Amino acid sequence: MKTLLFTLLFVFTFGITFATETDTVFNQTDAKGQRTGFWKRYYRNGKLAYVAEFRAGRPIGRMLRYDEDGNKRVLVQHRPDGHKSFAELYSPEGNVVARGLYYDQKKDSTWLYYGSKGQVVMIEHWVRGLKEGEQITYSDEGRIAERQRWRKGKQNGDQELFYATGALRMKWHLVDDVADGEVLYLFSEGAKRMAGKYVAGKREGYWTVWDLDGRIVEQTEYRNGVPVNAAEQSRMQDSIMQSLFDNAGKIPEPSLESGNAPY
Repeated sequence: MKTLLFTLLFVFTFGITFATETDTVFNQTDAKGQRTGFWKRYYRNGKLAYVAEFRAGRPIGRMLRYDEDGNKRVLVQHRPDGHKSFAELYSPEGNVVARGLYYDQKKDSTWLYYGSKGQVVMIEHWVRGLKEGEQITYSDEGRIAERQRWRKGKQNGDQELFYATGALRMKWHLVDDVADGEVLYLFSEGAKRMAGKYVAGKREGYWTVWDLDGRIVEQTEYRNGVPVNAAEQSRMQDSIMQSLFDNAGKIPEPSLESGNAPY
C-alpha cells in the first residue's frame, strides 16, 4: 500500500513542468483584474514569504513558500489543469513532514505525514477539503497506534486506540463527532477494564469497571448522562476516559494557517 502511494506521488511530482522565474515584473493583473505572471509577497521583516506564478487568476507551475526566518516550508507544483497540485511541507530544518495533493487549494486524496527519521507516522484521506475514510497513526515501531474513521469532515464510525504492542486498547463509536454507542476499554493482556454506552454524547445504562482478575470494581447506572444514584458518581471512570481521550489524536497535522494552499 505504502509503495503504491509513494509511486503515485513520485509520478505526479516529476510529471509536472517547472516554471522558471524569467519575468522581471511581478504582481501584475490582467484586464479582468486577475493575477497573472509571477507574484511575490514579503513579510514585514523584508523576508520573502512566497513566489508563485499565475495565469488568469489560477496558480500554475511551481510555488515556494518560506517562513519569516527564510526557511523553505512549502513546495507546491501545479498541474496544467489549474485545479490539482502536489505539495510538500517541510520542517524548519528542511525535512519533509507531509506530502499530498490539493484540489482548488483544498486538501484532496491521500496525505502522508513523516516523523523525524523519515518514517510514515500518519496516513489520511481527503475529498475536496474534508476528511473521508480511515486516518491511521503509527507508533515509532511502525505499529498502528490509532485508527480514526471520517465521513464528510467529521468523525463517524468506530474509533480505536492501540497499545505499543499492537493490542487493542480502546474502541468507541462516534456519529458526527459525538460519542454514540458502545465503549470498550481493555487491559494490555486483552481482558476488559471498562465498558459502557453513550447515547447522543451522554452516558446511558450500566458502566462497569473490572480489575485484571475479572472482578467488578465499580458499576454505575446512568440515565441521560446522570448517575441514577448521585452518590455513585464514578471518579475512576472519569479518570480512565479522560486519560484515553487525552491520548487520542496526539500527532498534529503540519499545515498552513488556513489548511489550504498558501496564496
